[in-house]
Amino acid sequence: MRGLVFNPGQLLKNTRNKIEHGIESLEKRIRENVDIAKYVIPSALMTALSSTMYGRIGYYGSRAIIYNRMSKGKIEGKWDSKTSLIVGAISGAIGIVMGILASDIYNLTHQNQDLYSIIQHDKEIINNDNVIIQQQNQRLEQDHLIISSLEDKLNNATQTINIYQKTLNNYSNIIHQLQEQLKQYNMTISELRNENQNLQEQLNRDNITISSLEDKLNNATQTINILQSQLQPLQNMKTLEGILYGKGNSYDISIIQIDSVKIDNGTAHIEGTIYPSGYEIKLEIPESYVENNGVTIQDIFNAAQQNNWYSYIVIDRGDLQYLNLLNNQSNIPVIAIQPNESVNIGVIATPADPFKTYYVLNHLTNYDIVIQDGIPMYNSSLKLWGYTSGSSVVINFSNNYQYNLAENMINIADQIINSPNNPNPTSEGIIYTYSIFEGTINTYQNYSQYNVGQTYVPLIVLESKKGNTIINNVSS
Repeated sequence: MRGLVFNPGQLLKNTRNKIEHGIESLEKRIRENVDIAKYVIPSALMTALSSTMYGRIGYYGSRAIIYNRMSKGKIEGKWDSKTSLIVGAISGAIGIVMGILASDIYNLTHQNQDLYSIIQHDKEIINNDNVIIQQQNQRLEQDHLIISSLEDKLNNATQTINIYQKTLNNYSNIIHQLQEQLKQYNMTISELRNENQNLQEQLNRDNITISSLEDKLNNATQTINILQSQLQPLQNMKTLEGILYGKGNSYDISIIQIDSVKIDNGTAHIEGTIYPSGYEIKLEIPESYVENNGVTIQDIFNAAQQNNWYSYIVIDRGDLQYLNLLNNQSNIPVIAIQPNESVNIGVIATPADPFKTYYVLNHLTNYDIVIQDGIPMYNSSLKLWGYTSGSSVVINFSNNYQYNLAENMINIADQIINSPNNPNPTSEGIIYTYSIFEGTINTYQNYSQYNVGQTYVPLIVLESKKGNTIINNVSS
């Protein structure tokens, strides 16, 4: 529903129409009265009557009658003739005068007052309308100012719209150009996709070829690696020291895990792996360096395999002068020990892996070393008797695992020497059972007691007929 809207122009127009309508109505009433007067009183008679006081009274009386009739409604019908009208008017005039003088003065007076009140009321209405008109004019002026301001804003907005329209046209042109470029790009992309598909197909074919070549390359790489592992000792380590100890290695002892043993014509042919380098090597050692009173390196190797232990050859760096690197047709270097030289060499068996054995043997001064005789202590489940520097000592193990390893070592040694001329390994000195460990020392019933720590390596050592046992004699 729309609200009421004040329209000053329409109000002014309505007021003007109202005033004009009132004036027209008044003129119409006057014209009707004049027309009536023409029929009632001819102009000559009216002039004569109006020249005297009674005539004027009659004249006004007639007008009063006319007005009275007019106030009750329009005069209906027409007169028969002017003469009858005149006669009637004259007689009526005389009677009217008397009536006015006698009784109608009061009515005419009050009617005149009513007309005066109406006129005054209309004047007030007109004055109020004038005030309203002035107010509306002021509002119209304000509205004109507002409209003028709005027209200015409209003009500015129109100019801005025109500018935006021009900009929009420019953008439309740019968009059109970009659309054309996009079409070209799409065509280029389509061509590139086709080319990419062709390249992908070619790539798939190439991948098949590459895969085949990679397989061949892997096979060739494996072959090269095998050859390099065989050539590495000769390529990177030209000397005995390089082969046995490697570059930058300052340790004194090199260990070689024994892979196979064959004794032929007084020479032990040994194949093994050097640690920590992992290179393969062959040794040719006179049997006297790896044998004592019928017990040989072959016996140590066989016993170690049967009990899942490792067996090693140990060589001291200080004896490199007594070693020879032999010319050989194979890629595995062959090292020979010169006979009749006092070299430090060891033949050992142990459950310790090559890396741990390598580290322990190169740090012997940091460990305690005792020789076990295998006799348990009375009422002591974790203790065994042993020897060090010719004196009896007590070995106190930390746990059952260490204790069982020690007993296992002694049992293996007994198996090895259970042959003629080997009744007792500890007294005869053919096989020694060493315990190497970190620990502390205290006294047990006037005996030195060695308390074994977490690090424990049981070691079976063959006391060689020729040369020095590695445990007792090293260059360091």
